[in-house]
Amino acid sequence: MYFSMRKMTKISITFILIMTFTDVSFTQNYFPLEIGNRWDYNISTQTHGGNFYNSKLSVEIIAKTKLANDKEYYVLSNDGLFDWQYLRYENDSLFCFSNNDSTDCLVFAFNQFLNSSYYTCKYDTIQYLEQWNYSNFGILDTQQYHVTNGIAFEMSKFFGLVSSDKWSLLSETWYNLRGCLISGITYGSLLSVETKSDLDNYSFNLEQNYPNPFNPTTRINYTINKADHITLSIYDNLGRFIKKVIDEYQNPGIYNKEIDMHEYSSGIYFYKLISGNYHAVRKMLLIK
Repeated sequence: MYFSMRKMTKISITFILIMTFTDVSFTQNYFPLEIGNRWDYNISTQTHGGNFYNSKLSVEIIAKTKLANDKEYYVLSNDGLFDWQYLRYENDSLFCFSNNDSTDCLVFAFNQFLNSSYYTCKYDTIQYLEQWNYSNFGILDTQQYHVTNGIAFEMSKFFGLVSSDKWSLLSETWYNLRGCLISGITYGSLLSVETKSDLDNYSFNLEQNYPNPFNPTTRINYTINKADHITLSIYDNLGRFIKKVIDEYQNPGIYNKEIDMHEYSSGIYFYKLISGNYHAVRKMLLIK
C-alpha cells in the first residue's frame, strides 16, 4: 500500500510538471515581448589578424508605444545587437518599425518550412535551415536557425535570441546569451547594475516628425532618460513662439505626441523639446 501511494504520488507530480511545461510552451514565442524582459550577452570578437576582444551587452524592453502607422510596438533600450528598436510579434513573425522610411518591416518568420528562404525588408533573403530541441538554462524548448548574408541567428521559443554569429572580411563576432529576465523570472547570470548602466543606450532623443510634410496632423516621438519637467513648443520659420503642446513632469521613457496644425497656414515650422539641461530642435513642413 505504501509503495502504491508513493508510486501514485510520483506519477501525479510528473503529470503536473508535464502539464506545466506544456502550458509554458504554448504561451511563448520566438521573441517574448513584455515590458521588463531583458537579455544580457557575452560578446567575443576575433579579427582575421589574430586579435581577440571580449565585451558585454544588455538589452531590455522599456516601454510600449503606438507609432505613426497606428501599430503598437515594444521598445528596446539598446539596439546595438539587433539593429531594431521598435518590435511587435504577430502570426508567429517578428516585425520592426523602420525609422529610415517609417514602415512596418518583417525581421523573422518562424512559420516557414525547413530549408526554405523568405524575404525581409530588414535582411533581404533569410534561409531557415534547421530546427531542433535544446536545453537553455535547464529548460527544454524548440530552437530555430536562420541565416542571411554574414549573420546567423539561433532563436529559442522560450528565450528569444540565444546566440548570433556575425562575420566579415575583417573579423567575426559571436553573441551568446549569458542570462535573461523573462516575465519576472531570472535565468542564467545577469550583468550587474553598474555594468548594465554603462552599456545602456537609453538617452535623450528627439525624432523627426512623421509624416513630414503633413496636413494637418503629425506625430512626434521623443525619448527622455531621466524624470524631469518636459516642454515641447512650436515656432514659426522666423523663430516666433506659436504654441506649447507639452508642459508637464514626465518619467524616463519613450513618448509620442500628435500635433494638430489645422489652424495654421502652410509653411516651415520648428518644434523644440526641453528636458532639464537637454534640448533639441527639428524642422517640419505643413502643406495644405
